[in-house]
Amino acid sequence: MAANTQLGNYKIFKTLKATVEDILLDTVQYLSGRFNQSKSVFTAASPFGQLLIVVENLSQLIFFYIEDAITELNINEASRLTSIYSLATLAGHSPSRAVSAVGEVSLCINTDAEEFPVDFVILPNLTRLTCSNNGLTYILDLPQDEVKFSLNGDNNGLALNIRQGILETQTVISQGRQLESFSIGSPQNFFIDNFFVNVYVNGEKWKKYESMLDIPRGAKGYITKTGITSGLDIYFGNISYGLVPARGAEIIVEYLVNEGPRGNIRTNDPSGVKFTFEDTGFSILGDEIELNDYVIINTNHPPFFGANPESSELTRLIAPRTSKSFALINPDHYEIALRKLNIFSMISVYLDELDSRVLNLFLVPDIRKTFSNPQDYFSADLDRFRLGTYQKSELLR
Repeated sequence: MAANTQLGNYKIFKTLKATVEDILLDTVQYLSGRFNQSKSVFTAASPFGQLLIVVENLSQLIFFYIEDAITELNINEASRLTSIYSLATLAGHSPSRAVSAVGEVSLCINTDAEEFPVDFVILPNLTRLTCSNNGLTYILDLPQDEVKFSLNGDNNGLALNIRQGILETQTVISQGRQLESFSIGSPQNFFIDNFFVNVYVNGEKWKKYESMLDIPRGAKGYITKTGITSGLDIYFGNISYGLVPARGAEIIVEYLVNEGPRGNIRTNDPSGVKFTFEDTGFSILGDEIELNDYVIINTNHPPFFGANPESSELTRLIAPRTSKSFALINPDHYEIALRKLNIFSMISVYLDELDSRVLNLFLVPDIRKTFSNPQDYFSADLDRFRLGTYQKSELLR
């Protein structure tokens, strides 16, 4: 194939070359013929040959950069996670971070205790527990700031939700600008919990929304997105959509760093899952009370639903199909939401034959993520392939 590349009246390339090495060889041949010089003049041992090698290396870097730039602009061909996440973000998809395992425990009075110092003990929200089975830290996930537990037996068997993870906070200062954003980095990167994020502006908790367009005018709200390089990003409004934090306002971002599927405990005997308190409780007067001396923790539902961050393969698959309205509308949107949980080996979503307003979900848990010991499918109990009542309610919640 003839090439049209010319320099004045001098044709340099006789054919279309595909590699830098071929272009260098043509250049040497042209210079040898043009200036009637031996090819040895252009070897690496000569000054001019050194210049040619430098130009060759720079040309290779330029070609590599062009190829890399073109490749990384295609979500199906991109190799770097940051490129995949940034392209997915442009498509309206926020890649999922790790999901913490959730479970339920109940509190009972320790009958071996000789004497109770108070009638009630106060357990603050986010009180830390340690699981003896895996050594991980869990927290009490309460719907209010605290709960009172009676040591005289009035509410013996009090059921409470728990969530695996270690609580961390970061503080930033607002500049008072519209659509202000903050990047919250963490050494744990994408293991910041996908759902447990709280934001406090000057000590007041603001509400989390899924989209900027969902925030009412002047409302105290914010949205969160998974960071392209690490952690998560926090965005505030512009008065028309959400209130702008005042200049100098202290913004505290509270988040949970979890261990993903390591927090799951799958067992047929919940009583074998043991927890102890890391933190102390308080009396009504504010005195600290060692909870382990007076309260026993029983496990009602072992922790489950812990999952790793969204893989790049899954991001490529679901980013183009993500709901632009941030709502679950059609079967595809439900399937994407379920795939992001990363805990099912089979997912089927279909409309009910009798009522088109009802969607049926057929889900099979991925039991490979529930094995604690080497086991095969043939010796696995059938309950491992089913979702329990508690797991179904947590999934719907």
